[in-house]
Amino acid sequence: MRSTAATAFLAAFLAASPILASVSSPNYPLFELRKRIWPMPYYFCRQMVCDLEFCYNDDHDPWELVNTAMSSYYGADCGQFKNWEPLEPAERCDNGQRRGRATFQINRRIVAIGTKFDVSHNRTADEDVSPAGRGFVFGTCRTGKGVKCECNKWYNPEKRDCSAPCP
Repeated sequence: MRSTAATAFLAAFLAASPILASVSSPNYPLFELRKRIWPMPYYFCRQMVCDLEFCYNDDHDPWELVNTAMSSYYGADCGQFKNWEPLEPAERCDNGQRRGRATFQINRRIVAIGTKFDVSHNRTADEDVSPAGRGFVFGTCRTGKGVKCECNKWYNPEKRDCSAPCP
């Protein structure tokens, strides 16, 4: 029994040897594995555009509320609050808070985020948060234009946007 298994193994090895010999023969030059080139540069990001509605304490800038809702989506990359406005005429919601609307942009590497996602965030007065952080945010984010991560992922605190110079 043992000799049959050994014979089968030896026969299989010898049958494969011409293939191995031809690969290493002078007719086939040696090659080395090359690093796979990703078709898009590593710095290529997408700008996700989020259309948000929110209910906030109108004695405060809604930035804290919206940033809290969105920070888990932009992570270490950059997110910026664009074009926010309270609804006119004033609409009240959630125990007298003001309703507003905004666009929020997130610059992310393509692999780090999907092409579309929904946002739903609610912070009530019962929670231990500052008055500026209370309210709710909801909306949808979708893929926008391409941006270069190495330039557009750094937050510019003076402008409160993603326009910091390249590092």
